[in-house]
Amino acid sequence: MLFCLIQSNLFAQIFFEKTYPDTAYSKGYGVQQMPDSGYMILATTQVFTVDTVFLDSIFINKLFLIRTNSNGDTLWTKLLNDTSFNYLTGYEALDLQKTSDGNLIALGGIGCCSGGVLVKFDYFGNIYWATAFSGPDINTLIFGMKEYFDKGFLVTGSNGHLSNPNYYWDVYLVKIDSLGVIEFDTTYGEARSDEGRDIEFDLDSNTYIVSKSWSFPLEATPTTYLIKLDKNFNKLWYKTYGTPTSGYYNQSMEKTADNNFVILAPDYGFTHKELHIIKVDTAGNTIWNKVILDSIMLWEHSTIYTTLDDGFIVAGEHGFSITNWDGYLIKLDSSGNIQWNYFFDVDSLSGFFNVIQTFDSGFAAIGYSSHQVPQESDVYLVKTNKFGQLSSNPNNTVQISNETNSLMIFPNPATDKLYIWSQKNENIILSNLLGEIITERKLSLVSNGNLVLDISMLASGIYLIKAGNEVRKFVKE
Repeated sequence: MLFCLIQSNLFAQIFFEKTYPDTAYSKGYGVQQMPDSGYMILATTQVFTVDTVFLDSIFINKLFLIRTNSNGDTLWTKLLNDTSFNYLTGYEALDLQKTSDGNLIALGGIGCCSGGVLVKFDYFGNIYWATAFSGPDINTLIFGMKEYFDKGFLVTGSNGHLSNPNYYWDVYLVKIDSLGVIEFDTTYGEARSDEGRDIEFDLDSNTYIVSKSWSFPLEATPTTYLIKLDKNFNKLWYKTYGTPTSGYYNQSMEKTADNNFVILAPDYGFTHKELHIIKVDTAGNTIWNKVILDSIMLWEHSTIYTTLDDGFIVAGEHGFSITNWDGYLIKLDSSGNIQWNYFFDVDSLSGFFNVIQTFDSGFAAIGYSSHQVPQESDVYLVKTNKFGQLSSNPNNTVQISNETNSLMIFPNPATDKLYIWSQKNENIILSNLLGEIITERKLSLVSNGNLVLDISMLASGIYLIKAGNEVRKFVKE
């Protein structure tokens, strides 16, 4: 476990609504809260480059990191780039998750349908490894990932060929180990086209892939398609959810507190759109199916996250016309009943792609905000309290905390390494409680004000980090 204790003043209630303009086109697809209560955002941004083949100047999409403090103010930004996946076709960010060893893993798609890339990096954006992959057929779309029991990763999507006259695609699954090495990839398919969207596991180490399928029946709207795999990734069974005239487009899947699963399934009917949440057991049997949103327009992006009270938070985008839609947050109890819902709109076009619960039991939702021009958008981050509410003051920010964020340390307690970030170009002093200096290091702002101290040889106890007038206390375990 990376950290076990965070000082209580870091859990003070904070509310804000922020946009992060970077280029003409940027959208946020993943967010995680860091041990200092700030945020790491995974975004897609456009970079101007030169096509060395056609000698043309073009914009391509890149994976982009935004690191903020607990108020959502930007600390630093950087491209999540590596020569091993420097494709000219560009990338689309898909998801950002924490790993069990205290790092971060980012998932991106390559081009429109050229495969995916998995990037593992630390809290400062330093890359450990980056692995690009694609399925056995020529075209691969990537949608979801989960860390596996052995600290490797499973990624799902679809694999097929755009030139296929019947547009047959199969569910795609790739296993990548903890060092970024591809162990295997495979496909699962039915009569027509199927797309893997999200992954979960049960207590017996079986794997479940929730998918969108055009195979049931062949001529109908897509339906939700759930596959169960054994420990060796052999298919045990599949189940479908939805009707021939109004199928469910699945997007997201979560494990529940009672070791069952919930599936978030938008239903794109002809006259209106409904957002369903379906609870199923490990045999795929439906426990309940509830409509949590009814809208004129319901866009495909939606996600669900299990909350600390064993309920769920749902985020996505919906609207009333092609030029006016909002991001939404819907809080559900463990039975799928709505507790509250709110809609957020900075500009005429806004939406959420992901949501997490924060250390103070509030929520952080990430997405985009646009001025009625789909090609122009900003990263959009909203931090609410546990009731989905924003502050009422003019700056949309309330902070009940006197501690500044000019010096940050994490994790706390720490075992081997202590990560330090400071806004000031000053010496960093490590001392014991008697004031005796153990080491002194110069912190250079050229490297984003980052410093990593090796504390593995320190005896267990309480120590101080000082930078100028700022002092932080940490525990060495």
